[in-house]
Parts: sequence; C-alpha cells; structure tokens
Amino acid sequence: MKFKVIEGGLATAEAPRPSPAGMRPGAIEEERLRQAILRLPVPDTGITVEAALDEVCARLDNAELSSSERLEFLCWQMQQELGLRFQLVNPALGLARDGFLSLFNPAALLHAHPELAGLHPKAHPFLHVG
Repeated sequence: MKFKVIEGGLATAEAPRPSPAGMRPGAIEEERLRQAILRLPVPDTGITVEAALDEVCARLDNAELSSSERLEFLCWQMQQELGLRFQLVNPALGLARDGFLSLFNPAALLHAHPELAGLHPKAHPFLHVG
C-alpha cells in the first residue's frame, strides 16, 4: 500500500506552487496595483505619486504658508484626479513615512488611467498605498 501526502485537499504532486514570498494571489495583485499607483504622475505637478507622498510627509511639520499651499495642492490633485486620499499614520508605529494614501475612489483612478483596469482597482477599495 502506498500513501500520498495531502496538503490543502490536493495530493502534493497536484498542489499549487507557493506564490512569491508566500503571498496569496490577491496580495500579489494588490502589491502590483500599489507599485503601479506609486509610479503614476500627479496631474499638473510634474512628479509621481510616490514623490508627492514623500513631499507631503516632509512638509507636514513645516509651518510656512507656501509649504501649506503646496501640501494642499498636492493632496487636492491626488484626491480629485486619482481618487487617492492622504491619511496620517500613528507616530507610535514608527513607520518610515508620517502618512499614506488610501484608494477611496477607484473609479476616478480608472478614469484617469484606464491602463490600470487589468489590476482591478475596483476590487481593492481603500487599498493603502505608501
């Protein structure tokens, strides 16, 4: 008599290969979407979403009026044109940035960048970016 080792209901010969770094397929798609969003240009700024996020986080502590206007403009452009909303991070978490972006309007993102449809932004509402 010969026994087969069963994993997740499939014989090991039929078991699916593990995804990169043990990630589930949905997490892989989310990460691809995250990376694609970070590389997008922010309209009327000449910089990418990642650079805009870095700039917003760097300007949070600066009390100058010109800094505040630029911060508001960047956040407005990302929110209105790309459907991304800036949110602060709890400082106790000790993360690299003081904030992140949340995909609150996937339809706006798809309207501005229909090439992202293959990454299914509507299936990832409130995705955290950054």
